[in-house]
Amino acid sequence: MNQIQTKMKAVTSSAVGAAVVLCASVMTCSSAIAQAPAATADKAAIANAIAPSSAIVEYTVQYVNGEAPGEIGKGYYYYGDAEGYEFSSDCSDAIYEERPVEAAAYLLSPDLVITRDPQLHPRFISSIEVVYQGQRRTASPDSYFMNQDAWLLRVDEPFADAVPLHFDADKPGPYFQVNHSLHDVHWGFTVAGVSDDLRIEPDGTVESSVASGALVVDAHGVPVGLSMTGRCPNDGTWKGSPLDWPAMSADEMDDALQRIEQAADQWIVRINLQFRSPRSGESDMFDPWSYMDSGDSDMTEWDGSGVLIDENTVLITANLKPKVTARLESIRVHFADGSSTAATFAGTLKDYGAMLATLETPASGTPADLYVEPSTQLQDQLLLKAEVRISGESRTVYYMRGRILSYSVGWQRMILPSVSSSSGWSYGGYQARSLDFRFTLDGKLVGLPLVRRPKVTVEDERGSWSMLIPGQYMTDLFADRLAHLDPENRPLSEEEELRLAWLGVELQPMDEDLARVHEVVDETSRGETGAIVTYVYPNSPASEAGIEMGDILLRLKVEGQPKPLEVELYSYNDYGDMFDLWSMMDEIPVEYFSEIPQPWGSVENNLTRSLTDIGFGTPFTADIVRGGEAIERDFIVTEGPAYYNSAPKFKSEGAGLTVRDLTYEVRRYFQIQADEPGVIVSKVEEGGKAAIAGIKPYELIIAINGEPVHSADALKAAIEPGGEFRIRVRRMTKGRIVKIVLDPAESP
Repeated sequence: MNQIQTKMKAVTSSAVGAAVVLCASVMTCSSAIAQAPAATADKAAIANAIAPSSAIVEYTVQYVNGEAPGEIGKGYYYYGDAEGYEFSSDCSDAIYEERPVEAAAYLLSPDLVITRDPQLHPRFISSIEVVYQGQRRTASPDSYFMNQDAWLLRVDEPFADAVPLHFDADKPGPYFQVNHSLHDVHWGFTVAGVSDDLRIEPDGTVESSVASGALVVDAHGVPVGLSMTGRCPNDGTWKGSPLDWPAMSADEMDDALQRIEQAADQWIVRINLQFRSPRSGESDMFDPWSYMDSGDSDMTEWDGSGVLIDENTVLITANLKPKVTARLESIRVHFADGSSTAATFAGTLKDYGAMLATLETPASGTPADLYVEPSTQLQDQLLLKAEVRISGESRTVYYMRGRILSYSVGWQRMILPSVSSSSGWSYGGYQARSLDFRFTLDGKLVGLPLVRRPKVTVEDERGSWSMLIPGQYMTDLFADRLAHLDPENRPLSEEEELRLAWLGVELQPMDEDLARVHEVVDETSRGETGAIVTYVYPNSPASEAGIEMGDILLRLKVEGQPKPLEVELYSYNDYGDMFDLWSMMDEIPVEYFSEIPQPWGSVENNLTRSLTDIGFGTPFTADIVRGGEAIERDFIVTEGPAYYNSAPKFKSEGAGLTVRDLTYEVRRYFQIQADEPGVIVSKVEEGGKAAIAGIKPYELIIAINGEPVHSADALKAAIEPGGEFRIRVRRMTKGRIVKIVLDPAESP
């Protein structure tokens, strides 16, 4: 008796308004679970009656190629008047602790037990054993239930003196639920009355709730039914033996998985994307923005999954930001039969981490057949799953069963299955380790595993899991594709690649001390947000809007964004101030020139990048504090002029020198007026003639042979004939003349 744990709970009822009257009316005219006070039954006797039919399933799990099995089960649930544990265990912990993972089971015959379906791929399970009354048997899957989260295991030898459950669907109430579960460190039973509360669904379905996995019995412990879903429909279909439930045999499952493999090979393809190398400054390794980027800004190749939407269109599950998509050069679609075809970019989905591409040669196979009914119709049903992994040119797929046990309300009130559709994070352009595709038994694709692409003001830089987006929503999207594409997230020419939005201001990040001095502690969250305008460029959007130095920029309210964009700039030390760059320049070896940081701040920061991603032409309103008063100014996201990293440049192979045009922020740093000549040295090659002549990075070339140089193109034209060149070089305020001799063959 002390081995049987029971939980005695008094059942109370209350009459509250019309809802209870409705429940009473429904129960009177139907086969709902009628319930008397729980105290009328001996709960300990009920547990004792069930105990001889209970067993424990032990799964010995294992790592495969360094991969952990993950989790079995879904955690803890509480249902009304009954407490119950759904089996949950971290398999990696079980392996570490050298023990099996355990699950509750009931005998249905001397050699058959029913237990929750672990939904774990067979490669992770090295053995299954069932323990009953001190007897241990090896087990294997016998069948999978169609509408209940359970499977039937058959042991290799019938248990001796077995006491299987015998169900009597005609037994009247009151009913009780028995839950066999792990309490602390011991297996035991929880017995509780079945609540008389009813749930009425929008379609009119009426059901009672019990703990998932509950065995429903009468007052004498006679089994009436078993619910692995936590629901007992009012029509009484929950009653009776699980042996009468619709099920798929293990052999039938193997056949079904083979059919899905054929469909997946046609629908789910391998994609290769090629990107040109990023065009950037020759020395941006110290650029503070580089440490805030998504991690994929240097990507030159992407391999992942795609889904054939129709014979001409493939959906590519690449979650790329505009800065990366801008460099996209080619798309190649690889089919399971070894053939491939090129594809052209057709658009990036604005709400999901995916893009569409048009096949150069129509696909010979059939496109994906999406399940277009509400996915809630598939709850608890047996489904099939393809776990697709792409690594370079390798495509690996694992096939198994799966289910959708619950749902949640997601973006724009979409009803989404509460299932993970990926293994690992999808971060920036890096796809999760695998993507899970679910299929109905008749071969329809339930949905697509996609990352939600949040709008700029609410995006989460930590990445996100792929979600199963039901086919009904994707079908609507594909029917009106143009309305769901982001015009700003597309391939760009090399000249356009580094375009940036600008306000035309220089900003000082806020901190707690500055917030206190300027009396904006609350407005800036104690200095965590906001920035002080330290300079306004003439003829800029800020200048035209009347922004003044000393204004405090708080946030931007952007049309079409769900929340304001907080102005958050990260403080960093200007590397030119960390050491006296210019006085040390002559002491820096040539091999370290590429590591010298640019001495002015970068114009690309999280604010300008966010505005660029929002899109040029988008209206927004800036919240500003000026002299202690709150004001607003209206703007339109405007493309800024060329800046250092995007400036036109010229590389002289003969001189071992690269120069760029002077841009607005560089001219401000050197205090050079717009009409003054000069180009800036952006790179000096080790061993080149420029390095030997003593030219250093970030020096200015003002003139060649006495002629002013106003642009990189002008310098190219000046040295093109070859010969001896007297080059006027300026370092800050100090000038000098250096000589370089170039043969015509060395000139451009």
